Amino acid sequence: MIKPDTREFEEKFHLISENASDFIAIINEKFEFEFINKRLHENILGNTSNYKSALDAVHPDDREKAITALKDGFQKGYGMEEVRVKNKEGNWIWLQIKGKAFLDKGGAKKTLLISRDITEQKLIEEKYRTIYDTSPLSIVLVDFDGKLVDCNDAQVKIFGWEREELLGKDFRDLNLFTPESKPVILDAFNSVVKGVIPEPFEVRSYRKDGSVIWVLINGNVVTLGDKKLIQVISQNINDTKEAERKLMESEEKFRTISEHSMVAITIVQDDLIIYINQRWQKLSGYTFDEVKSWEPGEYLKLIHQDDREKVAMQEMKKQQGQKDAINQYQFRAVRKNGEIAWIDNYSKFITYNGKPAILGIHVDITDQKRAEEIIKQENLKLKELDDLKTDFISAASHEIKSPLTPIIGLSNLLLKKNTISKRQKDHLSSIYNNALKISDLINDLLDVSRIDTNNFKLYKIKSEVNSIIDECLSELKYLIYKKNHELTLNLDENVRIKIDRTRMMRVCTNLISNAIKYTPSGGKIEISTKIQNGQFLFSVEDNGIGFEKSEDSLVFKKFGKIERKNINQYDIDIQGTGLGLYITKKIIALHGGKIWYESEGRNKGTTFVFTIPIE
Repeated sequence: MIKPDTREFEEKFHLISENASDFIAIINEKFEFEFINKRLHENILGNTSNYKSALDAVHPDDREKAITALKDGFQKGYGMEEVRVKNKEGNWIWLQIKGKAFLDKGGAKKTLLISRDITEQKLIEEKYRTIYDTSPLSIVLVDFDGKLVDCNDAQVKIFGWEREELLGKDFRDLNLFTPESKPVILDAFNSVVKGVIPEPFEVRSYRKDGSVIWVLINGNVVTLGDKKLIQVISQNINDTKEAERKLMESEEKFRTISEHSMVAITIVQDDLIIYINQRWQKLSGYTFDEVKSWEPGEYLKLIHQDDREKVAMQEMKKQQGQKDAINQYQFRAVRKNGEIAWIDNYSKFITYNGKPAILGIHVDITDQKRAEEIIKQENLKLKELDDLKTDFISAASHEIKSPLTPIIGLSNLLLKKNTISKRQKDHLSSIYNNALKISDLINDLLDVSRIDTNNFKLYKIKSEVNSIIDECLSELKYLIYKKNHELTLNLDENVRIKIDRTRMMRVCTNLISNAIKYTPSGGKIEISTKIQNGQFLFSVEDNGIGFEKSEDSLVFKKFGKIERKNINQYDIDIQGTGLGLYITKKIIALHGGKIWYESEGRNKGTTFVFTIPIE
């Protein structure tokens, strides 16, 4: 939480919060509101005087988890939850609430809550879930590590595997596909992970009872909430495969199977439709008596004009036996009543009654396409919201930074005067130091915004590394002196590498200042550099408080601030934004390097190391 050191700054903060598009509030440990951006709250929730507690507007079914989330947030220092609240029209809306705990200037623990209306997103997810649950096709959701996250009822009906037998397990460890099909599945999965969506393909799959069926698999990536998952849609095409075999054997058997098929089937020969089943008649709206009177090629009027050329080209290639013909593709069809339907089309060259023909198998995927379009549009809206958030952070940071510059400059100038009293100097020093902290925070936020939007640029030149380290130590020498640290330097002489000098100065300052902050007075710090295997290696080693294994995931994470307990007996400064090491790692990565740390545990010191290739 930013401390309003001046009236002008406080006015700026209130101006920003009152014009924010998100709900902003501050609560105490009793969950009582101490601040809200009143205008937005009243526009959406109504009279705010009715709500004394953060729980007053929460849906009764969500209150328990809201209380748990708030308590955990005060304990951990951060948290996030989704709950329903009542708006001023009396309707329930969904809010995604993120919290960050802080201590006010009186030492009391408070939490800053930022809430966003995600009602539309929830509605989209519910629509998707309805289609997902009612689809006759097997739908399985897999994460990018290969673990099965969810599956619909159709999967259970088609394959016989219960959810409990699949969820949370790696599909590669399960006996789901025949040996010849496993490589095909793995190649498709690896392609999706790399960002390439494969064409639909056929494989043989085991049912739970050990029987084998042919399935047509269509994979894509969907975003649900804040997670990207691989959606695997499987269609049982055993009947289709059987139909293909029997077509070659018997017209009568083919018709029996076809007329009971759940998919639409056509046969085109000499550019005429010579067979359609009942499912196709229902799909298109045309009877066979109508179709058999059409002229050669007239069946193309069933195809949307924007897709007609594509379909005609593929059918021609199949009839000519060209190898680059695509067996499966999607197109828009025009029903007899003029409605547009999306069709998943599988067509194959066959011999029918001794002559070449095209067997077409068609599945109506209109509902699926609508769902995909809804999800696509919602993702675009979410991206727009994320862009607005980034723009807001950038604009707000610049606005806040403008009044900070004279505060820093003038307070520093006054500190150098001998005419002020000790008490005045102490006050000025507090103003100066806190203004610097706010300035550093703003710079961090701006850099994070640039990183997240890929606008964080490097300007690399040949630079002498030791001079950068000297500048860093010059800036930090007062801290080293204040804590009486023993500093050892083991630096290779005359090392020059191509880097962004300003960014590298920030990396070195972050790592060295962290060693100073987290090492008790009288501790030891050693800084080393060397050239090794074509890499420049920099390390900072200290004998400070170190890291526990459970803290690994937070070290380089954005806002990954580690709450360390039982270190009050040390003169350790644990204040920070949790952005320094995140930005440091990004800078090293942009230089083509790597960064890591080594620590044997609490109070056993830490060594941070990074390497950069020598160009």
